[in-house]
Amino acid sequence: MDIGCGRGTTTRTLAEQLRPTRLVGIDLAPALLSDARERARYLGSGPRLRRSEAHLPLLTREASCLPGRERSFRAASALWPDRCP
Repeated sequence: MDIGCGRGTTTRTLAEQLRPTRLVGIDLAPALLSDARERARYLGSGPRLRRSEAHLPLLTREASCLPGRERSFRAASALWPDRCP
C-alpha cells in the first residue's frame, strides 16, 4: 500500500521495482488521484510493468479507516516531500 500516493509516482515505482501481487495507492486528495490516473493512461503499461500493474487501484481513503480486505497488507510506503513543487 502506498499511503499518500498523490500523483502516483512512488506507487508506479513500487510496482515496477517490487512487482507485488497486489498494490493499492491511497490519498485524501481526489484531484491528485485524478492526476495520477491521467498520467497512468498517458504512460500506458510501460516496458517493465505487467499488464495487471498498469491499472493500479488509486483510492480516496484515510489509511486508518480501511474496510475489510483493504486493511491487510504486508508492507506500506508513506513518503512526503520536504516541500511541495
